[in-house]
Amino acid sequence: MGTAESAGTRLISVSGDVEKPGIYEIEWGISLKDVLELVGARNPRVAQISGPSGECVSVAREGNRTFSYKDLSCNGSLMVFSYERNLLEIVRHFIHFFVEESCGICTPCRAGNVELYNKMSLVIEGRAVEQDLEEIFEWAKIIRGSSRCGLGTTSPKPIITSLQAFPEEYKQKLVEQNGPLLASFDLNAALHEFTVATNTLQGAETAQTVEGSK
Repeated sequence: MGTAESAGTRLISVSGDVEKPGIYEIEWGISLKDVLELVGARNPRVAQISGPSGECVSVAREGNRTFSYKDLSCNGSLMVFSYERNLLEIVRHFIHFFVEESCGICTPCRAGNVELYNKMSLVIEGRAVEQDLEEIFEWAKIIRGSSRCGLGTTSPKPIITSLQAFPEEYKQKLVEQNGPLLASFDLNAALHEFTVATNTLQGAETAQTVEGSK
């Protein structure tokens, strides 16, 4: 059973938008679309291979890919998401998982995953520009290349692989930069913080003046 490069079978745990979730033993070399048919996938759009730290796959464009060590070397997890799901929210949820699970020892993982989470929030809120997507790739390269353990070296994969599989999902949420300030910069919030800080400082100075005149 299997293929010349990937002999035998593989146990996988199937969850998500399927009629028959559970544990399956599949033969190496079987296609993704055949597995989805086997488990009764409901209007499948996205297949997340090997959990949050794995690969995001477009069923429509990549359904003929096969489970094997040469292609989809699944570690045992297959999550299926239908067209009714919000892909960007799913990706942000995965990144939040890595933020929470980071031990915090190394800075690239501790700070970088928070930055990726913030970037995903900007995209979802419609406040991201093209530069934000470029910075996602830059941060991902730093995190994967300099983190101390496997969590950091794989945590950017939900964003990177979903960007590659569904670029239109991200592009349609971008806005044009208007003026020197990035769309992600909230000018009103910054001015409000300045006003609050100024009023607090003035109040403290007034209190000191009153106290000094006694």
